[in-house]
Amino acid sequence: MPVSRVQDSDLIAGFYDAAAHPERWINAWNAVCHAFEAEDGVLFEQEHPAAAPRILAATNWDVATPGLMGEFCLPVDAPALGGFAYRSRAGHLLTTTVPLEGAGRAGLGLHRAVTGSEFASADRTALDTVARHVAAALRLEKLVVEERQASAMLGAALDQYSHGAVIVDAQGAILFANDPALRLAARGGILLGDRGDGLSCDQPEEADRLASLIYRAAVRGEVGSTRVTRRGGRAILAATVAPLPGAPGARSRPVLVTVRDLAATSDVAQADLMGLFGLTGAEAAIVPQLLAGDSAALIAQSRGVSVATIRAQAARVLAKTRAANLRALASMIAALGCG
Repeated sequence: MPVSRVQDSDLIAGFYDAAAHPERWINAWNAVCHAFEAEDGVLFEQEHPAAAPRILAATNWDVATPGLMGEFCLPVDAPALGGFAYRSRAGHLLTTTVPLEGAGRAGLGLHRAVTGSEFASADRTALDTVARHVAAALRLEKLVVEERQASAMLGAALDQYSHGAVIVDAQGAILFANDPALRLAARGGILLGDRGDGLSCDQPEEADRLASLIYRAAVRGEVGSTRVTRRGGRAILAATVAPLPGAPGARSRPVLVTVRDLAATSDVAQADLMGLFGLTGAEAAIVPQLLAGDSAALIAQSRGVSVATIRAQAARVLAKTRAANLRALASMIAALGCG
């Protein structure tokens, strides 16, 4: 009986699957027609009474006539037929409508040949159940479309971003990675797989810390940062982890991980360091090398000064930034967006 068939989890799931994949509305509707033993039928939505209907699925139904749903039309003066009018089609008809957001509605119509059995009151109850799931699926479809549009806009913006940007879920599965992130990953330190693979680090301890930061950002809305090192111990990257807006009622939200190359601090970033912390030009200039793990002797040699001078400058950098150590300085810079 259709009443029991519409409780089938696969049949109902078909509508929610169609919300994410509109081309599958016809599959879901075919299942409904089969459950009701209908020869044909039509499923549509209408944003408001004066709008042209959007046909979601039509099974063996002529929908070529403008303003008509096969033999259905949508006059406002036919409330007895659930908002449908039916014109000279032999057989048995079962229709219903369900309100959507605003003045919108969805319409469902099923037809059996005149030689078939009439639709029973239980069929009406069952079709009303289907209609409620259709309405919920259409609401979900709208949210999916809005999310995809927002994601596309965010992705386009992040592709213009000079730093690496990776969007992940609570488990670190990659939803999006911009080109700078891919280039950074190619040089080591962070690991990026294909879509669905996790964002991670070369070093196991750093990978665990990054995973923890991502989870806390997704579930608790916390912001954090960490330093990522390339094999061999040279600190080259800083990762800032921050939550993005999530769907209402969701247990977790997507997370944006921004990755910066600390060994490539620009002149503008050095100016930021000078303005934010009162560093001198010489002090700001050695910050990238300090964070990259270069020794005082190596920095002194590259800058043509004494080791004592570099050590004194490094001490003043920590004092002015109030960072306890270089790791804390790296996290501070990552959080501030310098570098």
